[in-house]
Amino acid sequence: NDIDENCKEIFFLVLKPLRGCASGDVFLPNTLNEAKVALDTILGSDLYGVPGGINKEVLAQEYLKGEEYAIDIVSRNGIHKVISIWKYDKRPANGAPFVYHRTQLMDPKGKSQGDIVDYVRKALDALNVKIGASHNEVINTKRGPIFVEFNGRWQLTDFKEICDVCIGYNALDTTIDAYFDEEAFERLPKVPLKLWKHCSVVHLVCHVSGEVGEVNHIDQIKNLPSFYKMEVYENFQKGSRVKPTVDIRSDAGWVHLVHEDPKVIE
Repeated sequence: NDIDENCKEIFFLVLKPLRGCASGDVFLPNTLNEAKVALDTILGSDLYGVPGGINKEVLAQEYLKGEEYAIDIVSRNGIHKVISIWKYDKRPANGAPFVYHRTQLMDPKGKSQGDIVDYVRKALDALNVKIGASHNEVINTKRGPIFVEFNGRWQLTDFKEICDVCIGYNALDTTIDAYFDEEAFERLPKVPLKLWKHCSVVHLVCHVSGEVGEVNHIDQIKNLPSFYKMEVYENFQKGSRVKPTVDIRSDAGWVHLVHEDPKVIE
């Protein structure tokens, strides 16, 4: 529908594609003009995961206040086993409302996590999910957990190795078990019993435009007690022309921090 030109009040809505990833083309408009820009940007753009497809619709969601979590689950015969729980640190940056700064692996035994897991399992039942991986995003509001997204896939960060180190297993191998090895799937607990180590994925956010003169501080990062692994993307190397980060796809790279003591990571 056309936006009402006479509307004087804006109800906080998130506007985004029906299919997407990494906060790409996700808008939080504050004015009618900003809402129109969001619609014009999304409509006609490439449809994620569908070669040759374009976005013909825009999803409008209530803007929710609270901590955002991602729950990675693998299901078989309607049994939903939690593999990992992550908390997002998203903040406004470079004119974009939801830029990832950190993704933190959470202890599954926390009270908030328990409430969220129960909620997500009920949501998967309502969606009639029976088998396969799902990446579920939830915001824990004052009203309780509220679903933001169901994604019938794994999350898009390089999670396998750090999950193996911190949890002892991962969603990729568990999905294979869900399809081909029922006994192995059944042996896994409904939620991880503990975190063997703590982990944070730090997203490298670029705040400037221009040509990269040097990539600095690599040695200092690698000498951190919690350093595990990192990557600065090829298009952010010396001599590259860069733009400010507005979503994960425009990050400069990432750093994995892993340690037995969460305070060391902090």
